[in-house]
Amino acid sequence: MKESEIYLGLFGKTYGTPDAGGLSATEREFDYARELGKDRIVFLKTLPTRARRARKMAELIVRVQSQVTFDTFGSVEELKRKVMQSLLYWQQNQNRSSLQ
Repeated sequence: MKESEIYLGLFGKTYGTPDAGGLSATEREFDYARELGKDRIVFLKTLPTRARRARKMAELIVRVQSQVTFDTFGSVEELKRKVMQSLLYWQQNQNRSSLQ
């Protein structure tokens, strides 16, 4: 991840298995990207209400929404379209920043 310029998170229907510290690998990776100063974009699969209410997943969603670009997707096709749009937008902003 140190070599990448951006973190693209894909969150599914479950939080994952918490480690000894109580965090899933997904949440640890998200936090590590922040520590490295990476731009972060996260996509969350549209979830049934019950899954969104699971405590650890709900806490992670709230944290993600307050920190980064965040969107949901319902299908693989929708995910592909949204990822492409987000990355193009991100790249355009990188190009503008480098010109200033």
